[in-house]
Amino acid sequence: MGRRKKPLVPEAESALDQLRRVVKSEVRPSQSPYRERFLTLARQVADSADESVNAPPIPQDPE
Repeated sequence: MGRRKKPLVPEAESALDQLRRVVKSEVRPSQSPYRERFLTLARQVADSADESVNAPPIPQDPE
C-alpha cells in the first residue's frame, strides 16, 4: 500500500483537476442514490475481478 504513484504529465494533471471540479459541481446530494449504485457495482466488479485472478485456469477444449 505504501507505493507512490508516478507523477502524471502536466496535461493529464490539469485534465484530472478539471474533471474533479466538474464532478464536484455536477453531483448533488439528490443524486446520491446513483452514487451508491455506482459504488456497489464498482465493488462487485472489483470482487469478481479478484475472484477471476485467483481462480484456476479454465481448461481449453482441444479443437
